[in-house]
Amino acid sequence: MINYCGFMNVKELATFTDGQRKIYKDRIKNIHDNYTEYLTTSVLLSKREDGSLHIIDGAHRVEVAKLMGIPKVPVIIFTGLTQQEEAKYF
Repeated sequence: MINYCGFMNVKELATFTDGQRKIYKDRIKNIHDNYTEYLTTSVLLSKREDGSLHIIDGAHRVEVAKLMGIPKVPVIIFTGLTQQEEAKYF
């Protein structure tokens, strides 16, 4: 279920992905070098039962935003997903 759509401070987003994808510096550089705000898409997050937020998709975009000093990114937060469902959204 979608719980929230809007913007979130990048400093609140930890970029570990529970094994969905590793963070690659080359990918961050590529996104940074070709960045345009018109191509920015929402970061998908899962709010787990313990209240923690886990990045489903968009960890590299979050790292680029941090690198570029972009304070907020668009997010969609899902609640009630299993880890298997998170993997499907990825």
